[in-house]
Amino acid sequence: MVLLDAKGDAIWVQVPRNLIKRFDSKIEEQAICVIAKFKVRPLTSNTKYRPVNNPLVIEFQPGTTIRPTDSTQSIPRHFFRFIQHSDIPQNVNNRMILLDVVGLLKECLPPITMTNLRGRSTRKEIKIMLLEGVVVDIVLWGRLITQLDEIISVAGSKPIILVIACVFVTKYNGGDLKLSSSTATKLYGNLDLPEVAAFHQRFRLELSVIDSSSEALFVVLDHAGWKFFDKSAQELYLSSDQHHNEVPAVIQNFERVDVTFHVKLNSYTFKNPSHGFSIVKIVEPRGVHQLRSKTIESGQHSNEGNINSTSAIDVVGEQSTEESIINTTTAIGHVEARDESLDGGVRTPLKRKLSDEE
Repeated sequence: MVLLDAKGDAIWVQVPRNLIKRFDSKIEEQAICVIAKFKVRPLTSNTKYRPVNNPLVIEFQPGTTIRPTDSTQSIPRHFFRFIQHSDIPQNVNNRMILLDVVGLLKECLPPITMTNLRGRSTRKEIKIMLLEGVVVDIVLWGRLITQLDEIISVAGSKPIILVIACVFVTKYNGGDLKLSSSTATKLYGNLDLPEVAAFHQRFRLELSVIDSSSEALFVVLDHAGWKFFDKSAQELYLSSDQHHNEVPAVIQNFERVDVTFHVKLNSYTFKNPSHGFSIVKIVEPRGVHQLRSKTIESGQHSNEGNINSTSAIDVVGEQSTEESIINTTTAIGHVEARDESLDGGVRTPLKRKLSDEE
């Protein structure tokens, strides 16, 4: 287990196998208690799967006592060290300290049951979107699949922000990096945390965009969305009344309207084109202010703008000295609706590759 004190310090606690039955009924998650007569020892340098980054560990002894208290001390209920996407490659096959991650549940794949020398085991892959807007794969094993199903059932149709504690990074067949659960992994859904609340303030709109060459997924994030639609993500979400699976009218007004995007590209974009191209700015076409205030009937599309202008993608910018990537591009095309979901529904990513000269 992990103990957390009023100062926010966390330490790993171990109960020896022969003492588990004695203390199991006295240990309750989220309870505030007083523990006495325990041993503190340093961890050896090769100790793996540490749930917290602390060189010490508490070990229960036969004489250890534990009792609940009604103390009013302000003790945090949770302790997490959330990683960012850039931390994932740096922790490949690192089994020393386990990692925590928070993200929006995007997709659940069917579970797979496998048989090996150790017996039967079941795994399930899910995809979550980090706060940076990047989608990562996570492999859950055994009991965690049931826990995930319970979280999904409780959430109903609401978005699920998952907190997954104590995972590690591993490289699967084909070289793909994925997060994998451990025996210490815990799942939490929609916790009352600042990191969870931050997802409700983020703006992410997926657009299917077509030009004369192909079709691609473009993603409008944060500042670009706020500035263009003149509404926060929460305001747009609530504007759909109780039908949160429908695209808000203010967004539908822009379907089939020619717009110019300023797009940020990097090496990750070219390796994972299906995740979309991040839009950092939307250049306003003429008359755009009228589309913001105009309302349309469900199922109809706006005819504002020139929908016949489908220029090829123009690339501008400069080569990076470190990587052969384009820093900035401008894409001109028109937006086309694929379904009535806020997640868009692009069919295929852009296939055309940039030449060295471009």
